[in-house]
Amino acid sequence: MKKRFFALVLSFILLFCVFSYSSNLTFDVTLNGATKYLWRGQKLYNEFCLQPNLNIYVGNFTINYWATFPLDKGEYIESDFTLIASERMPYLDIVKLNAGFIIYTFPNNFAGFKNTLEIFGIISLDTILSPYLKLNYDSVLGNGYYLESGISYSIPISLINLNLYATAGYNFNQWGYTKSFSVLLLTPEITYSLGGFTAIVSTNVQVALDSQYENDYIVNFGIKYSFN
Repeated sequence: MKKRFFALVLSFILLFCVFSYSSNLTFDVTLNGATKYLWRGQKLYNEFCLQPNLNIYVGNFTINYWATFPLDKGEYIESDFTLIASERMPYLDIVKLNAGFIIYTFPNNFAGFKNTLEIFGIISLDTILSPYLKLNYDSVLGNGYYLESGISYSIPISLINLNLYATAGYNFNQWGYTKSFSVLLLTPEITYSLGGFTAIVSTNVQVALDSQYENDYIVNFGIKYSFN
């Protein structure tokens, strides 16, 4: 398990080194703190977690690394690697198409817990509220589909942005859940930008849409650095 994990990390480092010579390389890195770890209506960890996030942008491709590090546990419980390809729909530029895959790794969970792979496709519109629809398929551990839709709105106030996000999901038996709507997630967020740095404070309010899930909330705060 650990050998596979470090091989994945090394692969992404090598990709970063290769892409760093590209003239159109940009990236951003965020260190986020969350009071707990919620994901698609599931409570995956009930204590404070650090969640680093790295995006590397090269042309129409994005490479992402994201992880969860509970402070009370003192070690990573999840590290995810994502590759995304983006393109505009020909003759209809407001329509954006994304596709890619995520490798989920669990370096310090119980023995024998395997990694898993999820592929996804996204269609979004560059219009008011920026609506999108995303379909995920996990072929290994999740063994099913998960459909997500969402909208967002941003209100700029000088160096401050007030961002509002709303997403809802439908679980097609992924991770052993019965088919149903999962949760509505409401996220008000405040960001303050200065130079390449952005301070971020947000809360995620989770509203259960089926009895399999619970109402919950978390508070997030972080700092982001962007290189252009």
